[in-house]
Amino acid sequence: MHLRWEAVVETLKARNARQQDPSSPISDVDALRDMLREQFEAILSLNVTICKLDAQAIIDTIQAYGQGFLFKNILPFVKKHVADVAFTRTFLILLFGAEHNGTLKAGLSKNIYRDVFADLVPSFKIESDLNTEKRPKYDHYYVDGGISQQADVNFIDPTELADLLDHCRSMGLLKERGAIMDQLVAASTTVDPSAFGKLFIPLLTRMVQLSRIKNSSLTDTIPRPFFENIVNAYVLRYVGPEPERPRDWTQARTGCRSGCADCSLLNGFLTNPKERVRGFSMAEKRRRHLENQLAGSGAPWTLNAEVAHTRSL
Repeated sequence: MHLRWEAVVETLKARNARQQDPSSPISDVDALRDMLREQFEAILSLNVTICKLDAQAIIDTIQAYGQGFLFKNILPFVKKHVADVAFTRTFLILLFGAEHNGTLKAGLSKNIYRDVFADLVPSFKIESDLNTEKRPKYDHYYVDGGISQQADVNFIDPTELADLLDHCRSMGLLKERGAIMDQLVAASTTVDPSAFGKLFIPLLTRMVQLSRIKNSSLTDTIPRPFFENIVNAYVLRYVGPEPERPRDWTQARTGCRSGCADCSLLNGFLTNPKERVRGFSMAEKRRRHLENQLAGSGAPWTLNAEVAHTRSL
């Protein structure tokens, strides 16, 4: 859809150029402006698939047609597509930036944010339908007593989400920000644990960066309850509990059929309930023999071989 937007925007730019040309009849300029407005309204009335690029195209039209066009045409369109979180989030971020760049009237973003958030919060979701080529920082997570591969799930952009939440903070929309944070906390207890590596931890990292960039209090940028709930869920669902130390280190006996002296030493170590590390001083052939016995035992073990250096005088 954004391609249609761009075509109309380019025509609008040409119209503005004609308006500054004293040789262009005013009636022709006004007629072109009215025609383009009808084109915008027609596009806004369509039921189409949208994307983040459409948000930029919409922002480009606001300055040309003013605040009345924004509230009458664009805002209803955005609210109609509010379930598309990527589009809605991008529109709000760009709107905030346009106001702070002086393109839009001061105070406009706050009213739009409040209105859109009323519809955004009930339909908010952290999963994204967009594919990404970024590799997750964390490849595995803890689940049901073991380590599992990370699921192939895409989530909303953590950087953009952090920016959106910080915009709410700066405009005093704490209720709206809190509603999204509550959704995030609830999701952290049920969503696939891969979300911690792809979304939640990068989100907190970006929020800390914003606190430093804007010289704002860290507790204002990241409310303590939100931070603690996300970190607690991360520890419980992603990292997993700390494994308990065995109270008894006894392992099953092993060894060769002949019951050689080296295997007897090995079994003395394996059956000692309090000993978990022992050094064996022997040549490579004898060490290989013990390695073979351990490999066939089925018990967990780690062997570190060190070469002893001797010096002759």
